[in-house]
Amino acid sequence: MIKIKIKNAPEKCVISDNEINKMFSNKSEFEIYDIKKPFFDSFDNDELKSIQAIDFSEYSYIDIKHLVKSENSYESNNFIVALECFYGKRLVQNAITKYRLGTSQAWKGFTIFWYIDIKGRICSGKIRNYKCLYEESIVFNEKPLYDSVRSILYEKGVIDDDFNQRPTLFGEHLLKDNQKPVAIVESEKTAVMASLEYPDFTWLATGIDSHLTYDKVKVLEGFDVTLCPNDQNFKLWYKKAIEYGFKISLLTKHELSWKENPKADLSDWILEGFQMDEYYRENQD
Repeated sequence: MIKIKIKNAPEKCVISDNEINKMFSNKSEFEIYDIKKPFFDSFDNDELKSIQAIDFSEYSYIDIKHLVKSENSYESNNFIVALECFYGKRLVQNAITKYRLGTSQAWKGFTIFWYIDIKGRICSGKIRNYKCLYEESIVFNEKPLYDSVRSILYEKGVIDDDFNQRPTLFGEHLLKDNQKPVAIVESEKTAVMASLEYPDFTWLATGIDSHLTYDKVKVLEGFDVTLCPNDQNFKLWYKKAIEYGFKISLLTKHELSWKENPKADLSDWILEGFQMDEYYRENQD
């Protein structure tokens, strides 16, 4: 069980890397820093008005029929098969249904991580192939020629150059009527795995570490939000936590900082737990 503490972090909106390193030195627990700052403090009134005036009806959306068409063939979906090795079919099926995960027809074994907004509209779909190459890891294995549904639909002439994709968090549709605290990671894979491991949170993903932008997080106003960065993007996300008034997890900063891979994240922590459980079982037999 991970021990969680809530602490108050400084309310400074500008903080140097040296200050961050000094602040978080000699820490060994998984702590969540609660950064008390109003959500809109970092925006002046004129900028805020211009952002709120955005007409989201001008964005383009993918026909839901493409999502529905992908909701099958999970027995050949490499990511789903790998997840079932750790969690079993019943729990994984729940995750499939919740996130509406799809299987690519264009790329055998690849998963479609659909980006659905809070109103249920399909904004995009990222295509990835995660395979269980080793007993303790689920890793990105191959990259297709077209790594998004938008690229494939454009190639087929279904959408054109005028397609205006709305910035969305993976899992945003789960915010509708949500009563749970929200946690955000970078990888869609990690969000799905974390939802199975820590179901008391609603897990979302940015897709790319630099995509923790205001356009994406505006929908989170009023929610209790914790950022869970990997070691590499920790400083960037810490500054974002201060800017948006979110909490931040120190798990990867301290528990995974020893790993050679700077992109080690919460999924590595989860899989490390499976590996330790197996070790204890073997030594008890």
